[in-house]
Amino acid sequence: MKSRSTLTTWLSRLDRSRLARVLALRNDAASSPEPRTLGELADRLQRPGSVALVLPHLTLPCLQAAEALAALGAGATRDSLAELLGSTSPAAVQALDATLEALSDRALVWHDGNEALRMSTPLRQAWSTPLGLDAPLEELLAGTTSETCAACWRS
Repeated sequence: MKSRSTLTTWLSRLDRSRLARVLALRNDAASSPEPRTLGELADRLQRPGSVALVLPHLTLPCLQAAEALAALGAGATRDSLAELLGSTSPAAVQALDATLEALSDRALVWHDGNEALRMSTPLRQAWSTPLGLDAPLEELLAGTTSETCAACWRS
């Protein structure tokens, strides 16, 4: 049995008006033939072409928050995003919440039911090096032994 994606789970928790808002903003995902399940809808919402249709309509704060979220990687939270963006004042936190709400309305970013923020894979891939940062050191050094690292430092 296929496990449900976090997006499918998030969609299943939405009330009717919120789901209608997502469908209105991402109407290509609900086009004919209409999706028969929330899993099918989630798959359509995460298609690269569908995400690409939304990007030109995002505000600058949405794009900035999304890029920062992409830089933070898996397990990012609203608090870690706020810290990275320097959104510490009440007004800045309120603006960040509104930005995250706008991204959620488009099913680009959603809460996984815990603290973590999830992001559509095609949106994450919109930046090869988010914020100009390379991959995390853990990824860069994957498969590298301490002997290899020591040899690099000596040369």
